[in-house]
Amino acid sequence: MPETPSQCGSQPSGFLCLPLELREKIYFHLLLRSAIHVQYLNFEVDPWIRSIWEDSERLALYDEVEDIVPKRKTGILSVSRQISEESLNVLYGRNLFIVTVHGGAHNKLLKFGTANIRRIRYLRLVAQPMGICFPEPMEFDSQLWIPLLTDLSQLCLIVQQPLRVGGYFNAPTLEEDMQEWVVWLEPILRYLARNILETTIVEIDDNNLVETGEVVQKCFRSGYKKVQTETGDRIFERGMFSWESGYWDDDDSGMNFADGGMGDDWSD
Repeated sequence: MPETPSQCGSQPSGFLCLPLELREKIYFHLLLRSAIHVQYLNFEVDPWIRSIWEDSERLALYDEVEDIVPKRKTGILSVSRQISEESLNVLYGRNLFIVTVHGGAHNKLLKFGTANIRRIRYLRLVAQPMGICFPEPMEFDSQLWIPLLTDLSQLCLIVQQPLRVGGYFNAPTLEEDMQEWVVWLEPILRYLARNILETTIVEIDDNNLVETGEVVQKCFRSGYKKVQTETGDRIFERGMFSWESGYWDDDDSGMNFADGGMGDDWSD
């Protein structure tokens, strides 16, 4: 909505009279979070992340708004419709959303509402085999994925294939696990490659493992770049998350999950 002198005069604080660049700096200060870890919403994590969903009070004017930062910071969303729109563009459009695609955790994004899902620009998807049961084939709900991928600027995929035989009775061989992994993963990658924009930057962190790399190449051809992310460092136990680093030691120097355990980077 364009700003007019009468609008500026009607604002006691004169906030809307500030240039948009200055207003956005204020929104960044209030709403910019280094990463929002959607896959951990059901788990015991740091108080900031839990406060995202445990605050049951919702904004009265906009039912679709899910406050993903503490209330004391999201109060700006209720000041006016224009300020709300500008703030939501920062809240969803400038934060990084990290989502696992195992067990349907990605469906929690539906809590944000279609309008806000469409605002998301930076998405990191984590695909890895977990538990003793291999994931069911992933279903793509158009209510979620079409608006999510429509205007996405950057898509980063953390892809971890099975690395060792399951440590339980009658576990399948590593080769059998790999076959199931490829059957599960390839349709996901094909769907993403088919539905993202040509302008979307695609980044892959697969720890340079050959089998997964071949599936990625088949689906995305040359339209991606390999990266090393902090999310991947933890999953692949690299760098500061390696066993040699002491991070996993059960003492005061290790097991520091203050960041949700996934890091706060986007492009490393």
